Parts: sequence; C-alpha cells; structure tokens
Amino acid sequence: MAFLKDARSTAVTLSARDVQRLESYRLQILLAAQKQWQADDRPFRVTDISPGFAAGLERLGLPAHQFDPLHPDTAPCAKDTPQ
Repeated sequence: MAFLKDARSTAVTLSARDVQRLESYRLQILLAAQKQWQADDRPFRVTDISPGFAAGLERLGLPAHQFDPLHPDTAPCAKDTPQ
C-alpha cells in the first residue's frame, strides 16, 4: 500500500472486493490511513467489502462497518457528511 504516500491530500477509495483474508498488519495500515485522512479532512473509503475482509475486521476486533462512512457508528470526515 505504498501508493498511499503519494495519495496524501487527495480522496482515496480502495476496493476490498478481492480480499480473501485481512491480516493485522494490513489492517493497521488501513486504520492509520483512515485516521490520517480524517485528520486532513479528506475522504478515505474502502468499498466492495468482501466476506473475507468483513470477517477479518471482526476477527481482529473491529465491526464490519469500520470503513463505511454512512454507518452511524463510523466517524465521517466533513467531506463525507451531506450538506
């Protein structure tokens, strides 16, 4: 996920469609990126959540909606909030 360094200050959308298993180190990168993009007030989205990705989130102690900006328990950045 080195491309994230070059994507700073831009909106990011990642597809998790082909993820069969989510490992803890990749989740750590995604969580750090999500937090940084929120701090920068930029959209950071993970779309097309596969069953393996959702199961990995839950196995690692997070809700399956962790990266869903429309879920009420997920803190959206200002650009994700409808005006």
